[in-house]
Amino acid sequence: MKTRNAKVPDISNIPSGANKEKILEKAELLNKLSIFNNTPSSLQYVPIETLEYLGGCSNHAIRAKIQGKDSQREFLIRLPGSQSELMIDRASEKYNTDIVADLELCPRILESYDKGELNGFKVEEFLQGKSLNFDNFKTFQDKALAALKKVHDCGKIFKTEYNIFDRIIMMCETLKANGIKFLAYNKREKQVSLDRIIEVIESLKKKAADLFGQPNLVPCHNDISPFNFMLVSDQEKKDEIQIIDWEYSGMNDRMVDLAYIASENGYTSRTEVEKLLTSYFNKTPEKEDIDKVLFYIPLIDLKVSVWALMQVHMRNESKEIEGLRKGWGPERFAKFIERTQSPDFQAVVAQLDTEFLLKPKE
Repeated sequence: MKTRNAKVPDISNIPSGANKEKILEKAELLNKLSIFNNTPSSLQYVPIETLEYLGGCSNHAIRAKIQGKDSQREFLIRLPGSQSELMIDRASEKYNTDIVADLELCPRILESYDKGELNGFKVEEFLQGKSLNFDNFKTFQDKALAALKKVHDCGKIFKTEYNIFDRIIMMCETLKANGIKFLAYNKREKQVSLDRIIEVIESLKKKAADLFGQPNLVPCHNDISPFNFMLVSDQEKKDEIQIIDWEYSGMNDRMVDLAYIASENGYTSRTEVEKLLTSYFNKTPEKEDIDKVLFYIPLIDLKVSVWALMQVHMRNESKEIEGLRKGWGPERFAKFIERTQSPDFQAVVAQLDTEFLLKPKE
């Protein structure tokens, strides 16, 4: 079949705070996607009428609309953020997403690339729904946790394993290799060295092994927040939950996913965590599971703070960068310190007859 290079429409609604030049530079490759051409693929060529910028942080989401004779069809196109390949295995993402799509819990990827100049580009059906948020997550929490548990219990094996300790160390080492030595916090008035963070993570990794032994690995999202749960309503399914963005997915302890949800929603006391796990398991949770989530919660904050530092220094072109630099990243590191010093966290590590207090070397 002959390839036809279609004209790519202009992208509308790119916010003023984003690096429009960089985004449009990536968009120059869009006409190489099958969605814009009648090349052999799972997609049939139909001219794209409009492209609308939806946002993103480490990537950019573009909604593509086509109008056929009888109906309108929409796709979601991902433009990868700068140097996102340093942290994301795109081939594993595709493999793992296909498993979740088979469970009917996320849109199926129609076209994606894991190498070459299109590495990180992705096309999928546009999901008609709304992301949950911090305000309404509790309303739909049972449905969201049931969907996540279905993935955890599916019995499939995701490509790659995800270890939160090793992931944080890897990000710190990548930053150090690029000349970044410190992470600022406390309104950027203080800083801690990445070498010190690595020391702390290695200590916590050993404590986790001593406390909990080897975890039972299941398919996990590893980057889950209320915004990754989409509420979808249609004539056949009422208020169903889909889970999006499986970039960091891999085999892991399910308690890391649940700690992510707890951390993002502010469930940090033993009582709150017990309620969350009761909803997830639909029964009274085991003490060790509560302990695990309480142990992992501060690690989520540390991971997010180091991830934010990477975004800032990877020439990310998103409008969210200033927020990551001035607020989100430093604030999450301050939360890490606060939560490791909480009575509930200390009660967990006290089982080893030790305590853990981070004393940054400033």
